[in-house]
Amino acid sequence: LPMVNYLRAKACDTPLGPPLKSPHLKDYEMRQEFYRMVEYFGMTGGIYPCVIELYRGDANSAEISDFPDYSVVSREWSTFTVQIQGHDREITSFEVVLGNVERAQIGWINEAKYVENLSNDPNNGVGEEANSLALDCCRGGLLNQGEFTKLEGLKIGAGSVIRCEQKGHRWLVDNKLVVSSVASGDTVYFENNFLPPGHANREPDKIIPCFSFKGDCRISQLNLSNP
Repeated sequence: LPMVNYLRAKACDTPLGPPLKSPHLKDYEMRQEFYRMVEYFGMTGGIYPCVIELYRGDANSAEISDFPDYSVVSREWSTFTVQIQGHDREITSFEVVLGNVERAQIGWINEAKYVENLSNDPNNGVGEEANSLALDCCRGGLLNQGEFTKLEGLKIGAGSVIRCEQKGHRWLVDNKLVVSSVASGDTVYFENNFLPPGHANREPDKIIPCFSFKGDCRISQLNLSNP
């Protein structure tokens, strides 16, 4: 019934109407069962939507598609974020398939602190500013708040699949773990000081996906929390 009610409300949603809220069952066990059911039927992205937003760049140069495609074509180098919409299920991991891109940087920002400390340099992307982390696909390394660490042997090109896990703790390229803040075999380790506990402007820290590039890419997977 919650799903049916939501779909009915969505069918008559208008830009001038109140924001549409996703179902939130009060009972924890029932809520978890509902999450499982929605995921089983492949409807998570429709019932608990996320949207790609232009964060920095020329709106006229970007073409954005949301669920079910989740893709971006950007004719100029720009920065984008992925935001949840109408619910409180945070994005914990995501996966990007690269097309023909230039200077792609795929990662995360601590949104409130990132905005508060953002520089005036429009050429800075995710990973090059404070409170941001990114895999630098062009130079083959990790950008940690402006500091670059080369990842030897890392090759990324058109068709590569970049997976960013645990809100900035792990990066995989074509299913191979390449850098992690948790020591793991011969994987490059880094200290993740980008995720300090506490609050920003009296609001909980909000870690969200962010990517900078020119060209085309698509988000092939988004994983949400189960609060």
